[in-house]
Amino acid sequence: MVKKGHYDWRPSLYYWGLWLCSVTHASRSTYDNPIAHFLVLVGRETSKKGNSSMKHLYAPWRQKYVTGMVRQKDENTKKNECILCSNLASTNDEENFILGRFTHHAILLNLFPYNSGHLLIVSLDHKNCLKDLSTEARNELMDLTNESINILNKVAKPGGINVGLNIGKASGAGIPSHLHQHILPRWLGDTNFLPVLANTKQISIDLKAIYQDLKPHFKALLDGK
Repeated sequence: MVKKGHYDWRPSLYYWGLWLCSVTHASRSTYDNPIAHFLVLVGRETSKKGNSSMKHLYAPWRQKYVTGMVRQKDENTKKNECILCSNLASTNDEENFILGRFTHHAILLNLFPYNSGHLLIVSLDHKNCLKDLSTEARNELMDLTNESINILNKVAKPGGINVGLNIGKASGAGIPSHLHQHILPRWLGDTNFLPVLANTKQISIDLKAIYQDLKPHFKALLDGK
């Protein structure tokens, strides 16, 4: 029983203990242990009885994504306004984390990944639907999907992989005007009780390290084409 006017510190102690246990557990289940782990928890407890508050994951590296995606959410975004087209037009593949350029597609690391090693297979043409691609382009998309899965299994050794296209704004596509396929490696434990009980999500990410690990394999794939 907490006296009126006194701060109840017990919820804070509980959540900080929960956070510590969750981070310790989740850090053992991510892509190759040398990858750096970032988790900054900004929590705020309320002393008002019966009033719970959402915990916040401080993620300043996503500011560029959040502000930049406002104009990208339009399915009718033109090529000269498209962030993917802008990245593909650049000649600095390493800066844009582009792993390989093929006849109809490029493969790159997602700059704002859901998991370490999250790949995007992006059409070189500014198209928003599969039906707008040529038969050759659709065949290459499936071929590159298969090759990407094989490379991720060899390098990252995930427990599973999600593959999918988000077509149209209602599907949740971040850039609905430009077709891109997600290749998302998964590990047992990459989703745990931290998001459920503490309303936070752990992000394990080191784009430069993953890029250097994957690049030779995609170069070999290119050389073999």
